[in-house]
Amino acid sequence: MRALSLLLAALMCAALTPPVPAGPAALSLTDAVWVAFRCKTDGGCVKGTAFHVGRGIFYTNAHVARVRQDYGPLTLARGTSTRITLGTAAVVCLNERAIDPSGDARPYDVARIKLENLRPLPAALRTTRFAPVRNSEVTIIGYPGASWTPVVARGTVVENLPFSIFAYTVDSGSVAPGSSGSPVLNYRNEVAGIHYASDEHGEYQFALNLNFVDQVCQPPN
Repeated sequence: MRALSLLLAALMCAALTPPVPAGPAALSLTDAVWVAFRCKTDGGCVKGTAFHVGRGIFYTNAHVARVRQDYGPLTLARGTSTRITLGTAAVVCLNERAIDPSGDARPYDVARIKLENLRPLPAALRTTRFAPVRNSEVTIIGYPGASWTPVVARGTVVENLPFSIFAYTVDSGSVAPGSSGSPVLNYRNEVAGIHYASDEHGEYQFALNLNFVDQVCQPPN
């Protein structure tokens, strides 16, 4: 019954810290994760998270990447006191099924974006086609709320659901609006999923298995 309840929550709910561990490995993980945003001329912005997987290719959510009327180009940046702008991204593919009239995020809320002529290339995350197993620990790196510096959260996978979705809880750190598109890493620090939603109470978080992204991500019209 819990699996059914979690699946219904994943389908119906949308989601628009501890210090980062020390050491080169931790730094390279956060260096691959950026804020993805579009802004209006009056200053209103749509903000999410995107992560680099190599050759200038990034993944995020469709509701973060999609073109919006009166909004500017999709830009990747980060930093609070000193803002570092990586560049403007082109949408390679996304799944429009993520967008429905109610504004809810539906599986599969994914997009692939690309920054051309990046030199030097930023750090890239390793990926895996295997879903994390139930009760395993995961790490989520993103930009929740108003944060423009990466926040590392820790969580536990509580259920593997239909439609290549898994549910997890947050044990420490923060996952919130702004975390949309965050990489969810397994114990090997490989990206196993993309965060896209939470339930209405914020108790359960939902991610799409990375192994399904290429099957549902289509070039934009």
